Amino acid sequence: MSGLRIAVLGPLRIERDDIGVPLGPQLTALTSTLLLEPGGAIPARRLIDLLWTGAPPDGAGATLRSHVSHLRRALGPDLLVTVGRGASLGYRLDVDPDAVDSHRFVSAFAQAQRADDAARSLALLDEALALWRGPAYADIAHQPFALPQIARLQGLRQAARRDRAEALSALGRHDEAARELRSLLGEDPFDEALRRLLVVALYARRKVAEAAEVCREGLELLHHHGIDSPELHDLQRLVLRRELSSDPETEAPRQLPADPPVLVGRDDVLRAAVAHLRTPRRGPTVLLVTGPAGVGKTSVAVRLGHEVADDFPDGALYADLCPAGAPAPPATVLHGFLDALGVAPNRIPDDLSARAAKYRSRLGRRRMLVLLDNARDAAQVHDLIPGSAGCAVVVTSRNKLPGLVSSVGARPFPLELLPPESARELFTARAGRPAKAGDEAALTRIVERCAGLPLALAIVAAHAATRPHLALSALAAQLAGVHNGLAADLRAVFSWSYLALAERDRQMFRVLGLFPGVTIGTPAAASLAGTTEVSAGAALASLAESNMVTELPGGRFATHDLLRAYALELAARDGDAPVRRLVDHCLHLAEAADRLLWPHRHRRGTPTVVAAFDDQEQATAWLTVEQPVLLALLDAPTTDDVAIAALARAMTTFLYRSLQPGVVLSVATAALRATERAGDRWGQADALRERGLALILLDRHAEAADTLDTALRRFRDLDDHVGMADTHLTLGWLADQQARLGDGLHHDREALALFVRAGDVAGQARALNAVGWDHARLGNHAEALRHCRRAVRLHQERDDSSGAARAYDSIGYALHHLGHYSEALDNLRCALAIHRADGDLFPVAETLTHLGDTLHASGSTGEARAAWEEAQGILGHSAAIEIRERLSRTR
Repeated sequence: MSGLRIAVLGPLRIERDDIGVPLGPQLTALTSTLLLEPGGAIPARRLIDLLWTGAPPDGAGATLRSHVSHLRRALGPDLLVTVGRGASLGYRLDVDPDAVDSHRFVSAFAQAQRADDAARSLALLDEALALWRGPAYADIAHQPFALPQIARLQGLRQAARRDRAEALSALGRHDEAARELRSLLGEDPFDEALRRLLVVALYARRKVAEAAEVCREGLELLHHHGIDSPELHDLQRLVLRRELSSDPETEAPRQLPADPPVLVGRDDVLRAAVAHLRTPRRGPTVLLVTGPAGVGKTSVAVRLGHEVADDFPDGALYADLCPAGAPAPPATVLHGFLDALGVAPNRIPDDLSARAAKYRSRLGRRRMLVLLDNARDAAQVHDLIPGSAGCAVVVTSRNKLPGLVSSVGARPFPLELLPPESARELFTARAGRPAKAGDEAALTRIVERCAGLPLALAIVAAHAATRPHLALSALAAQLAGVHNGLAADLRAVFSWSYLALAERDRQMFRVLGLFPGVTIGTPAAASLAGTTEVSAGAALASLAESNMVTELPGGRFATHDLLRAYALELAARDGDAPVRRLVDHCLHLAEAADRLLWPHRHRRGTPTVVAAFDDQEQATAWLTVEQPVLLALLDAPTTDDVAIAALARAMTTFLYRSLQPGVVLSVATAALRATERAGDRWGQADALRERGLALILLDRHAEAADTLDTALRRFRDLDDHVGMADTHLTLGWLADQQARLGDGLHHDREALALFVRAGDVAGQARALNAVGWDHARLGNHAEALRHCRRAVRLHQERDDSSGAARAYDSIGYALHHLGHYSEALDNLRCALAIHRADGDLFPVAETLTHLGDTLHASGSTGEARAAWEEAQGILGHSAAIEIRERLSRTR
């Protein structure tokens, strides 16, 4: 009914068009009880039991019907609905959720958790908390049946107050935050997390003595109850030493590359740059290192970062803004930064401006250094500049970036070519041998040929270092003989060094220019060059000795972007065959890895895949290292769209397991484009289903529903029963996430019927567990156990331990709600052990949550809290509301 407002966060209050609706005590209790489960039918027998303590009086049914009649007249005939008849008689209160203050509170709190900046979060939290007028469901607070919902809302209220304090601190309003935190800590003095937040807020206001006293009080309280807290001891020590970071719970990222071993001729620039970074300013300090290609900008910036590292106790972020020769989108860089700052993957916004806002919010209380290497233009840098005065940014670029100077006051530090004396010093240091008598003239000619560019000097010095018997005069003569129409610059040095290589090494150098990733391992290099791993390893070692590539820890190699560009020019003679070979190589390994991670996955056809990994751990390690390369290959210039789509599909299991739904969305989009170009109708349907699943994980439910409906139509047109069934399962999960439990059961039953028709036993097992879970969510726990135990048997027959683990989790959930806690714990612990062994993060967190629920219900509060905290740690600092609500129960 339009204009209806219901308030349960305090004594029940109902208004229609701003006019109060009076209700007597019995109708108040009945209405409050119905509102505990809005939209859900409550059996009349249950209402009678709830409204009368002890044995109901004679005529209780008639009295209830009379109350219902009076309530219907008070609220309106359409709001209180009678369902069923006889023994199945029940009542349902149909109200718009937004009309109930508890729903608006939960919604505003959820929005605050997703907010992109602290100011927006604070506004939403203030809106949410203003709805409270007293204890939730105050009129029936004495009734045991109301306690779970009351505890849930009270827990969310405490979590919202905690988040409000954090938002205040993020905005620099530390005194207000401290007041809120003191109030919360007074209600629960044993909450160490609250105590840490209070200490940080006080410390930020330079109230060191008060912060230390809060630590001391906490330690004394815990000690009195026989509890030790090493974390609180450490916090107290940091406070007293005045070494506390702005966020002691987050490990400071330290992303600076290694300090260059040799750097000459830049002392004056470094001294001036250090002084500039240490000069206080109202906003962030931005320093711009510019100069021609190969002049050593990155080396200077990295050395500078190491020089001032102690001035930035919260760490350093680093990004190459032009990896593999292509500008990195700011959104991609921000994703990496937010990940390093502890933001869970499912909490990183998709929108660029939202990511930038969250990034600035995260850095708002920190003193951090940000090194942005190889910027193309000011626009690429704009969203990567923090907003706080405690941060500093060092940007390197071949361009002068006047827009950055004018917009954020960047201080330019241009690098000139090395003067002859410094160039000779650098060459001698890198060559590893002092100049001999009579070498002066040759050394001068070498320096002149290298034009004072450190990169060129390093390449020529590497040539000299690996040929100790080669006289510098002979080396100078070789360099002088290289013309090819090139000026005496880097290209001449590149050409000379390239021509000095053996043919095997030349080919390897050329094809490295085609590699779409940043770093490469020997197997991938072998596939590019079309050779053996032994030959590829020897070629890479030779190139590293010549300084044409850089060898990195872990047996990987990188190429300077200028050398990469030069190699790409030379690679024209090799055509697109190297990239095709690389795609085939990566597809072969990715499919092998995917089969280990999900051996029972439905796959089109039966391709022969040779075992490439010993176990899941090996497969996961390879996918983790090669993920950037695999993603880059999805956009590689190749006409083999079928292979690209297959590569994308082979990556999804790993990406889901590592909680990267945003990346899955990008991969599924690339697969969709490839299948559309190839005219692959089945591939298009499958890519749409993967997109829909990723959108669910990203909480974009409306888009997910549209995408999945399209996928279902495509599979139906193809008469693909398994594809239709998989899509119904995904739609069932979407319905479950939206609490449309009846719709979820419908979709999962459809999936089961389709899997049976297709003869897909693995699919039947998954669908049986899904149907069982739906029944458990609907309260039909006996029916849930029947379906889920059938699922376990089918999974075990197929040796599918992962599928069985999901069914064990569902069984544990149902047993918990039947009160069989010991048996529930056995099933949940079994599920958890299997999920841990698989390394599948989402079901680990899910089962930990259910395990915590059962432990809490059985009286093991400490173990329950540990399980919930671990689940929260997997999902990120700002975990799901449900987990934070559970944690609040034990505070």
